Formats: sequence, C-alpha cells, structure tokens
Amino acid sequence: MGLRILVTRPEPGAGQTGNRLAVAGFDPVLLPLSKIEPVNDLIFPVDGNVDAVAMTSANAIRYLPDEQLRSIASLPVFAVGPSTANEARRSGMQVEWTGKGNAESLAREMAGWSKPGQNILYLAGRVRRPDFERLLAASDVPVDVVETYDTKLVSYTTKNLIDLLSHSPVAAVLVYSVIAAEQISRLLDEPELSHLLESALFLCLSRRIGLALKEVSEARLVVTETPTEDAVLEILNSGNFTRS
Repeated sequence: MGLRILVTRPEPGAGQTGNRLAVAGFDPVLLPLSKIEPVNDLIFPVDGNVDAVAMTSANAIRYLPDEQLRSIASLPVFAVGPSTANEARRSGMQVEWTGKGNAESLAREMAGWSKPGQNILYLAGRVRRPDFERLLAASDVPVDVVETYDTKLVSYTTKNLIDLLSHSPVAAVLVYSVIAAEQISRLLDEPELSHLLESALFLCLSRRIGLALKEVSEARLVVTETPTEDAVLEILNSGNFTRS
C-alpha cells in the first residue's frame, strides 16, 4: 500500500481526488471538512440581458438548476481553471477562455473582453472571496452575481476521526481552501488526533491557505506553484516532500 494521503475537500471532489491518488499508487483517506449544498432561494436575472458567463468554481455550474442552465447555454463561458471549464463543457456550455486557477487573471481577461453595454453573469458560491467582483468593479465592468451553491462545515467527533484514520499516521494532507485549513487547525488542537498528523506535510493550493494553518510550522507547509490539483499530484508523484 502506498503513502496515506488525507483528502479534505468536499464531495464530489473528494472522491475524484481519491480516485486519482489511488491510480497513482497512494492510499487516499477521505475526510471532507465541508459540504456543498444548492442555494434554494436562487435569484436569477429575468431580463436575459447577459453577454457572457464567468465562473470561479466548478460547483457554480454543478448546482445550477436545469431551467437556468438552458437559458445561458449558448453564452461564452470564462472559467477560472481547467476543472471549472470541464464541468461547463459537460453541462453543454461553450467555453471561451480557461485560466490557470487565478481569479485575478480571470477578472483581467473579462475586463479586456467586455465592451460598453455588455453584462457579465457571475455564477458564484455564497461563501467566496471578493477579489473577482472587486477587480471587475475597478474596471467598470457590470456584473450580475448569482449564488448557486453554499458551503457548510462538516463536524466529526474525535472518535469518528480516529476510527477514520485507523489509528495510523498520514504522510500528507491536501488542503484546498481556507475553510479546510481552519478546520484542520482545530483538529490539531486535539491531543488524541494531533499525533496522527504530527509527521504529515500539508500541501496547499495557495500561500493564503497555508497561513490559515496556524498550528503548522513553516517547515511542514508545501505551497503549489499553481492553484491546481495537477500541481499537487506532480509534487506527490515526484516524492520530493520538501517545503517549496
């Protein structure tokens, strides 16, 4: 059996990551620290005056009701990264541009594309950073925000966690969000759990996520060069578990 890798992202992403890890010869342990739920009181533009769709998460399209999806299926999609673009294509949408996982780059691309009088529909999560909207506003680009999903915390008892980890340490923890990092910091305060993670390295998609792991020393943090799972897998497959 390969090295044990703890996956903390929500489903369905956790299962997808677990499959990729298993194929690569690792032993994935799935511990979703948050869950994604559809927004039931979704408010969608009714006038149809939309020229393009922007997304910073695959969940944005995954939780969009079919009726609303059909109404925008012909519009060009600007996706923050490959996984978001792939989800849009699977939903029958037309992807115009795919970034490398950076919301700031997406905002710059949209600002350059947008013409006066055009409107952008931003499909987003209820819990999100303001960067994308702030940058568009600074460029005087109109944007309608539609929240299609929400992020909720998942709670575990200490016994549940110990049983899940099978009383065995893990080699690395994959941390894809600040929410997960904050949850992990709380877990590290539990003496019965901390020893199971005491030798693990923490692979983070950004420096900001790493900073949220307040209980983790700098020597145990690994930040990917790009905020993508491919970058995480590249580090794991290299076997070079050293701080970047």
